[in-house]
Amino acid sequence: MKTKIFIPADLLNLAELFPSDSPLYIVGGYVRCGLMGLEYGDLDLTSRLTPNELKSLLSDTPFKIVDSNLRVGTVIIKSKNFTAEYTTFRVDSYPTGGNHSPSKVVFTNDIALDARRRDFKINAIYYDVLKDEIIDPVGGLKDLNDSVLSTTRTPEEVFAEDGLRILRLVRFAAELNFNIDSETFSVAKELVNQILDLSKERIAVELKKILTADCRYRIKNNEFAHFKGVKLLDDVGALCLIFPPLQDGKGLKQNPKYHDYDVFEHSLTTVKFATADIRLAALLHDVAKPFCLKRDGNMYAHPSEGGIMARRLLGKKGLKLSNKEIDFTARLIENHMYNLDNQTKDGKLKVFIAKNRDIIKRLVNLMRADAMAAKGFHSYSADRIESLYDSMINSSTPMKISDLKVKGNDLISLNVPPSSRSAVMNKTLENCIKNNLTDYENQFKEMKKIVKEMIK
Repeated sequence: MKTKIFIPADLLNLAELFPSDSPLYIVGGYVRCGLMGLEYGDLDLTSRLTPNELKSLLSDTPFKIVDSNLRVGTVIIKSKNFTAEYTTFRVDSYPTGGNHSPSKVVFTNDIALDARRRDFKINAIYYDVLKDEIIDPVGGLKDLNDSVLSTTRTPEEVFAEDGLRILRLVRFAAELNFNIDSETFSVAKELVNQILDLSKERIAVELKKILTADCRYRIKNNEFAHFKGVKLLDDVGALCLIFPPLQDGKGLKQNPKYHDYDVFEHSLTTVKFATADIRLAALLHDVAKPFCLKRDGNMYAHPSEGGIMARRLLGKKGLKLSNKEIDFTARLIENHMYNLDNQTKDGKLKVFIAKNRDIIKRLVNLMRADAMAAKGFHSYSADRIESLYDSMINSSTPMKISDLKVKGNDLISLNVPPSSRSAVMNKTLENCIKNNLTDYENQFKEMKKIVKEMIK
C-alpha cells in the first residue's frame, strides 16, 4: 500500500497559507485511492476554519472562493489550475421522516467528530498536506488493509441518517472489490426501505455507478464488479425496491433447452456479459416476461411490453431519466429478440438495420449478452446483423432520406402530388436499402417505378 499521497503544486501552495494550529487536510476518496494506488478522484479538503475565516485567509491570494452550500460549511476553492471542494469540520444532526439532509450543522475544532459524521471508515482517513501525515480517527486504515467496509458509528445511526449510504455501501464494495462487515450488511438489509425516501434522481446516479463499477478502477480480478454490484443490490433488498417488477421473475423457470436460470437470475447474468453502455437495458430486457406469461400464457410479447414497462420505470414516475436515456433503453428492449431464429431475409433485415442505425451496435451487444446469459450460446443472429450493418456502411447504402441522391425536385419532375411525396420517398428509400442502390441514376429509376405503382 502506498504511503505517499500525490499533492498538486497549487494544493501545496494553498496549504502553506493555513495557520499552524489549523492545518489543511485532504479527506475521503482522494486519500483512499492514493493509499490503494488507484486513480485519484476529486479533491475534498477540510480544516477547522469556517467559510468566512477561509475567505479572509485567502483574500489577495491566487485562490478564489465560490460559495457552494454555506449552511453546511462548504465552498469551492479555485485557482488557475486547481479546483477543490472545502468543508469545515462539523457535526450533523438529522431529522426523522426521511429528509436525509442535515437539519442542524455545528462547526467544530475536533477532527474526530468530523470523522464520525461520515459514512464509512475508509472515507474518514485524513491527510495533513504539509506534514505528509495520515490521521485516522476511526480506524479506516485497518478496514483499508482488510479490504472491508464498516461504518464510522453504529450502522443504525449511519444508515438512518441517509438511505443513500446503503447504495453507496454496495457501490464501494463493487468498485473496490471489498467485503462488507457482517453487522453493517445486516443493518443495511434491515433498513433498506430507507431508500424509498430518496429522490429518484439520487437513486439513478448511484445505480448507474453500480452498473459501471468495473469501469471506475482497474483492480485485478474485478472485471465483473458490476455483476457483484447488482447481486449485492439484490442481496441487500434494494434492487426490487428500485424496480419492483423484477421481483416477479424470481423463481420463474424458463425452458431448460435454452436457459440455465430463472428469469431474474438470467437478467442479472445478462448484465454480467453486457458492455457498460447497455447494462440498464440488460437488467430490464426481460422485465415483462412474468406479466406476459400471466396475461397470455406465454412470453412472446415480452419485448414490446418490456419497452412499455421500461419507459414507466425510468420515466417521470420512475427514475426520472432523460428522454434520450429512456428511449435508448426502451428501444433496445423492444428489439432484442429481432431475428432471433436468424431466418429474416436480407432485404427486410437491412431495412430494420437502417431504421435502428443509431442503436444497432449496442443492440448487437445486448443480443450477445442475452445469448451468453441464457446457456452460454453464441448469437449468430447478432453476427449477421453486425456483418450486414458493416457492409451497408462500407458500400454507402442509404440509411435515411437525406442519404438518397434523389431529392424533392425529382418528385416534382415526376408530377407526384404533395400528398403522396412522403410515401413515395419512404418507399424509394426502403427499396434502395434492400437493393443497395447508391447512385442517382438507379435511385431515380426506382423512384419512377414506385410512382407508377403508387400514383394511378
